[in-house]
Amino acid sequence: MPQRPVVRRRPRRPARRPPGRGAAAKSKPLAPGAKGHERQLVGPIILALSDRIATRALSAGYRISEQDICTEFGVSRSSAREALAGLQHRGLVVRPPNRSAIVTTFTAEEIYETFHVREVLEGRCFRLASENEPPAAWQDLVDLYAGPMEEIVRRGDFAAQLKKIDVLNRRVRAAARNRTLVEMLESIDVKTRYVMTRTLMLGTRLEQGLSDLRAIVAAMRRGDALAAGRLRRENIVGQREFFRRYESLILD
Repeated sequence: MPQRPVVRRRPRRPARRPPGRGAAAKSKPLAPGAKGHERQLVGPIILALSDRIATRALSAGYRISEQDICTEFGVSRSSAREALAGLQHRGLVVRPPNRSAIVTTFTAEEIYETFHVREVLEGRCFRLASENEPPAAWQDLVDLYAGPMEEIVRRGDFAAQLKKIDVLNRRVRAAARNRTLVEMLESIDVKTRYVMTRTLMLGTRLEQGLSDLRAIVAAMRRGDALAAGRLRRENIVGQREFFRRYESLILD
């Protein structure tokens, strides 16, 4: 009998498992772009969370998990851990083993130490800025603190006043052209903002603060760098004395 031809069958391919089903499914990376791009997001995340702690949007005792950061900012767990490490380095959170980070409480002693450091650093920063820039460069700040800031103080809008103070500080730090000095100031910014936010909320120092800042920018506009530095130091001493008087309310 004639032999039947041998039919060679192709080996069957294993059925593809739909994505998202089964234990072997891979999750999509949370971060946009490559790892290098994601690492660039860590700094802004630290700043965003630091500002929330400073303004008490995240109060003492609040827990921040890696997953919280991953979900909100769209980054991987490694970047979330790096952000929490940055907050811990600044003294803003404690990180118990295998638990979420916890927002710390600032003590009165820490705040007084910050005031003493600020008195020296900011006085020098304002003096350097005045020496490095021509007097006319500060005219816009004179105008800002003349009209718009007066209206902000009249309304008792502490949030708007805080933003204008940020504008002044950024301008002065850029003009100082001293990276080491600026980095030292940035290391205490959160504690500074923490107290400043609560102080402005109390409302009793709004007018005095405006008067102090007007005198400082007027000295800068005159080109009097020594006076600008001295007035800034005196302004911070006044803030410290205000804190001493209302310490329990500010830290409450």
